[in-house]
Amino acid sequence: MRWKSLAAMAACCVVAVLSACAPKPDPAIDAVARQTYDDLRLGRFDALQARLTPEAASLVTPAQLRQIQAYLPPGAPTERRAINWSTTIATSAPQTAQAAYELGYPDHGVLLTLNLQRTGSQAPWRVHGFNVLKADRAQLRHSVSLSPIGKPPGQGAFLVATILSPLLMLTALVAVLRTPNLKRKWLWAIAAFAGIGSLTMNWTTGQVGMQLASIQLIGAGVMRSGFMGFYPWVLKMTLPVGAVAALWRVWSLRRARRSEPADAVG
Repeated sequence: MRWKSLAAMAACCVVAVLSACAPKPDPAIDAVARQTYDDLRLGRFDALQARLTPEAASLVTPAQLRQIQAYLPPGAPTERRAINWSTTIATSAPQTAQAAYELGYPDHGVLLTLNLQRTGSQAPWRVHGFNVLKADRAQLRHSVSLSPIGKPPGQGAFLVATILSPLLMLTALVAVLRTPNLKRKWLWAIAAFAGIGSLTMNWTTGQVGMQLASIQLIGAGVMRSGFMGFYPWVLKMTLPVGAVAALWRVWSLRRARRSEPADAVG
């Protein structure tokens, strides 16, 4: 039936909206990041310091670099992913870039973040600062869990609401499509996915943020930067006001038809 096809298409749209694509950094930035980490883990400190900005080079000592090298897991990483990057261009200041990478080892994961600068579009990127964070696989597995076990009741309720909000929207869409003689059906179908406000929760800390003066389409999902678990899950939902209004309209129309079957109500 037609309404089933439309509902299936809407479900696919929800999945597409909630999916994220891995970023692809600029090749020049990616090359500097790779060389910086390799120089650090292999002890090529002269090459690393030559790649720093003058300000950073004046602050970093070989002893500090040796401490960082000892902190890293031994050997080369078995996996490497760019998880975030951005570039800022200003007319009166150096160009800047930020990049973050996850590096995988058999028993550990490493998060590498870099701040880069260059004096012009043709100049090479230089490292203005970097940071490495190491965690073992057990810690990372614990941080990626979305289980409500051990969480306060409020966090569990927020997780349930995050799941129910888009389900209510899909329910409203199906109800709208299955209701015959509903005027402006296409408008009600769109309204079914409309929500007011945006609520977010850091799943690790339980911190909640809200932005009430906004209108969202779907507006629900679970997001996290990276794959290993260095960054927390962030739950996002919206108040499904459009879905409630659409369901109320469908219910009112059906009730009117039951009480006055001879009338054309819509």
